Amino acid sequence: MKAALEALAIRASIPPPKILPGPDGSIDVHWKTKTCELLVNVPAGSNQRADFYGDDYGSLRIKGTIDPENPSSGLLFWLTSKV
Repeated sequence: MKAALEALAIRASIPPPKILPGPDGSIDVHWKTKTCELLVNVPAGSNQRADFYGDDYGSLRIKGTIDPENPSSGLLFWLTSKV
């Protein structure tokens, strides 16, 4: 929700993600377009960090972890620059 509000504030256009069940009770939030994809896996435990993986199908792959309570806008900007 925080990322969606940030996107709205900067007038960024990003496609809606697919929200799917992940392993061990987690939730996958997956954006996939012709030019890139970004997958964020949010664990069931609220105090655990989320894993992410992004790929622009060419020169850049990114991965790491984020705090779901305080997400970085960097992933949002990466996604909007690729769409």
